[in-house]
Amino acid sequence: MHPDTAGDVTALPRAALEALPTAIYMTDAAGRISFYNEAAARLWGNRPALGQSKFCGSCRLYRPDGTPLPHEASPLAMALKTKRPLRDVEAIAERPDGTRVSCLCTASPLFDAAGRLTGAVNMLVDISERKPTEKVLAGREAQLTVFVEHAPTAIAMFDRQMRYLAVSRRFVANHRLPAIVQLIGRSHVEISPEISQGWREIHARVLAGEELSHEEEPFVHPNGGTDWVRWSMAPWRQANGDVGGALLFAEVRTEQVEARRALAESEARFRATFENAAVGVVLVDPNGSLLRVNDSFARMLGYSCEELKIKTFQDITHPDDLATNLSVLKRTLTGEASSYCIEKRYVRKNGGIVWANLTVGCVRKPDGTVDYFLSVVEDITVRKRAEARLAERNAQLELAHKAARVGSYTLDLPTRNMRIARASAAIYGLSHSTMEIAAEEWFARVHRDDVQRVRAEHISAFKEQRRELVNEFRFVRPGGEVRWIEARSLIDYDRSGQARRMTGVYIDVTERRKAEDHKSLLVAELDHRVKNILACVAAVAQHSRERSTSSEEFLEVLNGRINALANTHALLSQSRWEGVGLDELVRTELAFCKQGSTLIEGPKVELAAEATQSVAMVLHELATNAAKYGALSKGGGRVAVRWRTPSRGRARGKLVLEWRETDGPSIVAPKASGYGTSVIRDLIPYELGGQVDYQLAGDGARCRLEIPAKWLIPSD
Repeated sequence: MHPDTAGDVTALPRAALEALPTAIYMTDAAGRISFYNEAAARLWGNRPALGQSKFCGSCRLYRPDGTPLPHEASPLAMALKTKRPLRDVEAIAERPDGTRVSCLCTASPLFDAAGRLTGAVNMLVDISERKPTEKVLAGREAQLTVFVEHAPTAIAMFDRQMRYLAVSRRFVANHRLPAIVQLIGRSHVEISPEISQGWREIHARVLAGEELSHEEEPFVHPNGGTDWVRWSMAPWRQANGDVGGALLFAEVRTEQVEARRALAESEARFRATFENAAVGVVLVDPNGSLLRVNDSFARMLGYSCEELKIKTFQDITHPDDLATNLSVLKRTLTGEASSYCIEKRYVRKNGGIVWANLTVGCVRKPDGTVDYFLSVVEDITVRKRAEARLAERNAQLELAHKAARVGSYTLDLPTRNMRIARASAAIYGLSHSTMEIAAEEWFARVHRDDVQRVRAEHISAFKEQRRELVNEFRFVRPGGEVRWIEARSLIDYDRSGQARRMTGVYIDVTERRKAEDHKSLLVAELDHRVKNILACVAAVAQHSRERSTSSEEFLEVLNGRINALANTHALLSQSRWEGVGLDELVRTELAFCKQGSTLIEGPKVELAAEATQSVAMVLHELATNAAKYGALSKGGGRVAVRWRTPSRGRARGKLVLEWRETDGPSIVAPKASGYGTSVIRDLIPYELGGQVDYQLAGDGARCRLEIPAKWLIPSD
């Protein structure tokens, strides 16, 4: 016998082997069965011929997963082939009647004194009765794993060596640990070597049987960050009552603690909401029946646990959410997903509505079909109401922003991403759904004449660590429209003084800028016109004084000419300096004439504002001369004023105005022309580039004015 097989069952007498209740058989070195006891024959349901059947006496062999296992690959065959013992190898033996038996095989090679292989012995232990128990245990372990992993709170389960057995996703996220698959089986001390001595003592006390907890305790992360944590830790026990390990529940309370410090009343409401929120756990059959519910879920819906056992999840789901729930459930049943998370409404026993965050995982059978679902239900009714109020406030704020053409933004400087409000999107001409835009994409739309200045203002503010920045710039909308924007921004800095975030509002000030520009233009135009009028008055006064023979004559002439200027100015003001109708201008200058002494006719013509004053002064001098010396100086004289715009001939396109006096006294041309005559003959050619033909006939004056078309305002 080989030394490795010392103490083997082969040392027993053949009669003893026959009497053993455990199945035992032996083969020679070639694998031919040379002996088997009665227990082996019962297990096989067969009595193979000695020296003929090889490796195993069963009809067929299978692996634990149900795949065929050739006799040549059986545990005993492998022991002969490798000359090494194989222990506790699971296999399934099939009897001639088709029944199958699960067994553990312990096969050992046999050697003679010289070390030569002489055969092998195999002991078979029937474990068929143990398999259902193992299946139930595996199901419960799967149920526990799914429950822990999908629990909405932070949960971790350890063995006595503080190795991870199960851990929830919330626990991994809160403690910033590696992925779940990297934790299971590893020691907590290995994962977190920096664990404090205080926590090591807590672990030891819990493993000794104590239950410990703390409402709020600071937890320092490896990166230096600190969270406030509420935790409780208790031992879990094995079937025999011994402590098998520890179970840790933890909840990050940092936001609550900080909120309490800032606003005690708000924190109290916050804590009441979350501390009193019920978490329900439900086992659901694939057809929707509630297999098992906990007290928290029953209290959440106002039922007793017994009442819920006769209901389906369809019965308690809000009708408007049922289709969505069934849709995601179908994906899980077909194998497209193993879990899902949705928000839905439940209907309470009294008809009320409960909003819940539903996290569902499934436990599958060996064939892949769903055995049952494990649902974790968290009451979020208070949060949903708050979201509705927030949505209402946001809608009101957005409406106010739109009305005031004000938009808000937040620029994250490290990532260069900008989040904008919908009102900002409207200002920039972006899609209503645009809520985020890259900073460079935004800067690309700043007017090219402003972009470098805006960047420089940002850089200067950052260097000086200013907390507030106000600037104005032009923004080019997608269609090419240019809008003026006023930005008012607050800048946040980190501890090192680096700018981290800009938050502020954008105000569309285009209309204000247009108004300012228009005001500046009006002021400049007013200044120009006042200067022109003063210069004109000064020139009129100078020339009137030079040609007057007395102060009385000077005052009379000056007063008439200034009144003419004032009347023309009044006409221009009425038209907002956009031009004056020629008919109105002529009638104003001849308004002093008695009825029947004038004839005024011509088409509708608008003189440009720049030409009106010159034409008015010429008409005034003609009217003054007619009243003093010409046709209007006696009762029977008449003045005819006609104008036209010829379409052909030398004056084509121009305005031709003819002044003709009749039935007046005989006029003798003066030896020296006065200032009025100079105005009539020289002002139009000098100011407007036109032509004047002025003659003194026997019965009155004749004057023909030709004014270029550029001084006329085209009719619509």
